[in-house]
Amino acid sequence: MATETIKPNGDITTGWTPFGGAGDHYTRVDNGISTPTDTQGISSTGGFAEKFDFESPSFPGVCSEIAIRFRAKGSAATAFNIDCALYDGDDEIGYLNIELASTSYGTITGSVDSLALTAADLSDFKLSINHDGEPTAYITEIEAVCTWAFSTSNENTMLSALKTALESITTDNDFQIDTQEVIEGPTVISDHVNRPSIGIYCDRRERVNSAHGRSRSRLHVWLTGYVDAQPNDFDNIWALSADIERILDDSDYWSYSEFTDVKNFNYYFGGPANDMIGILQVELEIDYFYDFGSP
Repeated sequence: MATETIKPNGDITTGWTPFGGAGDHYTRVDNGISTPTDTQGISSTGGFAEKFDFESPSFPGVCSEIAIRFRAKGSAATAFNIDCALYDGDDEIGYLNIELASTSYGTITGSVDSLALTAADLSDFKLSINHDGEPTAYITEIEAVCTWAFSTSNENTMLSALKTALESITTDNDFQIDTQEVIEGPTVISDHVNRPSIGIYCDRRERVNSAHGRSRSRLHVWLTGYVDAQPNDFDNIWALSADIERILDDSDYWSYSEFTDVKNFNYYFGGPANDMIGILQVELEIDYFYDFGSP
């Protein structure tokens, strides 16, 4: 499982009282739990609603749980609840009562689980908060943590996630990689018409039963990267290699799978001196998991 944290980015209802700082309410609570600013925030003596828009997440899989985290304190040590309603647009997707019982700032958390939401589903995520009376509640930071995993019903989902990851690559030489399917297979193409680019080709799939009601599937994938090269100057190909390695090592993309084997990185150079092409070929085996019975 991987997580993505999103923060408030707009005010909808401003029933709480701002303190410290200046500007909109959301700007007083959007610094993040890990880097809090306790000199500004919002407070309430109860009975008033505060509602925020949130950033849109970008995770490539399916969210099963959303945790709401506050950095908060009360004016007295008497325990009370902060009531939270979570929305996807106008549709309520969960309700929480998060207990607060401290006069010192700290993190309190509550979670809504059993969800099955994509990043697109949560592009209009909203949070409404309230509490039922004294003591006064003070909140200085708010965030929502989406726990997600790849919905790997078939190999196309994993390949799409791989494409999405690779499309984020920008090499040290400042060009963007255009990822596309290569139907010719793992054979090196001497003059690729669209370069720079990365081709993805999958030539087999194995399915192996594993414990706990899940099935393991293995993909055999070839990545072929094409970049412009100059005689005796191969910076582009080394930069591309480094960026691909970085993507493959990024656990945020691959927490729901594992690279069984990353085979050798092979390099080729060809073409006329005035239009050389650098070719990087990477062979991968990827294990991933999905429920029994999925196609």
